[in-house]
Amino acid sequence: MTLPTGTVTFLYTDIEGSTRLYQQHPAAMLRALARHDDLLHGALAAHGGSLFRTTGDGVCAAFVDAPAAVSAASDAQQALAREPWPDTGPLRVRMGIHTGPAETVGEVYTYSLALVLVQRLMSAGHGGQTLVSASAAEALSGRLPSGLAFGAWASNACAA
Repeated sequence: MTLPTGTVTFLYTDIEGSTRLYQQHPAAMLRALARHDDLLHGALAAHGGSLFRTTGDGVCAAFVDAPAAVSAASDAQQALAREPWPDTGPLRVRMGIHTGPAETVGEVYTYSLALVLVQRLMSAGHGGQTLVSASAAEALSGRLPSGLAFGAWASNACAA
């Protein structure tokens, strides 16, 4: 797998309240996490995302452009919302999208401000939200995927 470099759009995800869900439903969460992974991996693959890390209950992916990352996040959020989740209740996933410079050493991204910012942006969200940084919004300029719109807009929120 060759990871994109240069200006890259990153998508990070995390299940809100996963520790509590694991404590309350240990066996069911293993099944739910497998389904979560299938749904997210499908959305990433459908939009050309490169999965470069999993975090137990989240994924880290890179895209060559912001519209693909936003489309993948939208598809994933919709798939997660449609899933019945009978044993755990809904899995609510927060997502963050940021565009910035990225370089690799081999098949690993080197430490960068872009990776720090996307992680912080994702962490600031709530389950079911996808937060987009100002730089990713700028990269989307006029190319927001059909049917999608920005909600509340706060320029440079979270300094991302």
